[in-house]
Amino acid sequence: MARRVNAIAVEHACNGATTADVLDEEQARGVGRQIEAVTADADVVTISIGGNDIGFTRAMRTCALGAEPCTQLEARVAEDLAALPARLREVYAEIRRRAPDAALLVVGYPQLVVDPSDAGLTSCAGFTADESRWLREKGDQLAAGVRREAEAAGARYLDAAAAFAGHEACGADPRMEGVNFVNVAGSYHPNAAGHEQLARLVQAALPPS
Repeated sequence: MARRVNAIAVEHACNGATTADVLDEEQARGVGRQIEAVTADADVVTISIGGNDIGFTRAMRTCALGAEPCTQLEARVAEDLAALPARLREVYAEIRRRAPDAALLVVGYPQLVVDPSDAGLTSCAGFTADESRWLREKGDQLAAGVRREAEAAGARYLDAAAAFAGHEACGADPRMEGVNFVNVAGSYHPNAAGHEQLARLVQAALPPS
C-alpha cells in the first residue's frame, strides 16, 4: 500500500502481538519493542492491537482445534476485556508522546466467522453455531472498547468489522481464513482478499498529502 500512496513505510507488526509486545518487551529476540518503530517524524501511525490480549489464540486452541466449548472461556475473556482499556490508553498515549504530529489510525478487528443465522449454518471453521455467536458477541465487545479508547485519544477508528461483514470465515467470498492446517498461525486472520480490504480501508483514511 505504501507504494500506492508514494509513502515510506516502517512495518513492525507481528502475528500474535499483545499490548505488552508494543510497550514492554520484545516479541522475539532482537526485534525490539514495537513502539520503537514510532518516531517523531512520522506522518501517520496505524495500529491494530488488543485481540490477542483477550485470547483469540486461546479460543482457537480451546474450541476450534480442541474439544472444549468456547463458552468455558467466558470468565477469563470478561476479565481480559475489563483490563484492556487501560492498556490501550497506555499504547495510544505513548504513540502520541513519540509522534505528536502524526495522524493515528486505529484499525479494528473483523469478526472471525460469519453470522450463523444469516448464513444458515450449524457450524463454521471448527465452531458450532452457538460458539460462533459467542465469538461474535466478544468481537463486538472488543470493537466497542477499542473504538472508545481510540476516539478518546483523538485517533480515527477504522471499522474493519463493517468492511468484512458477510465475508468472514464461511461467508460468501470470504476475506478471513478458517482453520488453516498448512499454516496454523494464519488461521482466523485475513486472507489475501482480506489484506487488500484492510489496505483500502487504511488508504481511504489517510490524511491529504
